[in-house]
Amino acid sequence: MLRNWRRPPSRRTGLVAATVNSSGDVVELELDDRVYRTSDSAALAAAITQTIRAAASIAPSI
Repeated sequence: MLRNWRRPPSRRTGLVAATVNSSGDVVELELDDRVYRTSDSAALAAAITQTIRAAASIAPSI
């Protein structure tokens, strides 16, 4: 049975949430509407990358 793990939005930014499967593959990415209020694309990219890595780290290795 495949199971998904979700990393909720961080308390720091609250803008990004990611869900990964048991292989660590991203199956869902959620962006808060507030991402459209900033022009700092580097910070957004960093938040997405960090959230995906955090979600993948809680998925057990098979």
